[in-house]
Amino acid sequence: MKKNIAAYFISMRWYCGFIPAMAGLLGMYLIVPEPNLLRQMAILIIMFAGWGVNQVVNDYLSLTEDRINAPSRAMVTGTLQVKHAIAISAILFIIGAIATYFLNGYAVVVYVLIFAMNFAYSRFKKIILGNAVYGLLIALCVYYGALCAGSSGFAIIWRQDLAAAAILVWFVNFIFCFFSNFKDAEGDKAAGIRNLVILLTPNRAKYLSLPFVAILFTLVRFFLLKESLFLAPYSQDIFYGLITLSALIFVYTAISLIINPRDNAYHILKWAIIATACFEAALIGLVSPCTAMFLFIFNLIAINLLFVVYDA
Repeated sequence: MKKNIAAYFISMRWYCGFIPAMAGLLGMYLIVPEPNLLRQMAILIIMFAGWGVNQVVNDYLSLTEDRINAPSRAMVTGTLQVKHAIAISAILFIIGAIATYFLNGYAVVVYVLIFAMNFAYSRFKKIILGNAVYGLLIALCVYYGALCAGSSGFAIIWRQDLAAAAILVWFVNFIFCFFSNFKDAEGDKAAGIRNLVILLTPNRAKYLSLPFVAILFTLVRFFLLKESLFLAPYSQDIFYGLITLSALIFVYTAISLIINPRDNAYHILKWAIIATACFEAALIGLVSPCTAMFLFIFNLIAINLLFVVYDA
């Protein structure tokens, strides 16, 4: 059992957990610019743990392609047995649901939806909608964070700032999923998965990376024309600085992809994660510039370090 727990812990792939965590914090800060520290810590723990559970569940649902894409993963090799993976996942899911209930009962609905979207992703990626569904999964984290901040109910769905943030988070994660598809192209094709990379072939699809990045930051500009997003005008300079840095990271990632999508796959994945997490952290700069700066730098360092650990 100890070996299975250790294998489960590794299979949670913590370096990606920053993406849903930043999305959750973004929703929280848009509701409460100075949220309670304990609530922030609770959301971070739930987001990281929830991400990890979804990764293990996704490993189970993607065993066919993982035998080609990731033959060393614990569930593929048998180091993590399916029965133990299911049991641990169920326990962590229930603990997360209980913790969420104490933060806000309404948030439990969104919590369950996020996990449901992970199952939907495993199905929809076979009919070219996988990237869109994955983006929606992370976008829901914005509303989860907003509810856990203490929002009274689902009326927050109509808030323009949250809707704009959720759309940006959806599209940036659509792009992240697109970048990650290159690493798994061989196994995905063998498993009958249909996405842009498979349909166009990696050598053609790679040229979509820069246009996608351009569209993302055009959307940022479009939403910033709406004054409701600027809850704290003093933060604009810091926000623009951080969003520009995240744009540069995305451009670097896209160029790396265009130069060599096959041999740079792991390198591209790392920088796609960093770009996405830092972009979401930068959006927090609209309401809390100091927090955004700290999170931006922390994401950059921590994700790099975790990749070193996982690669060791």
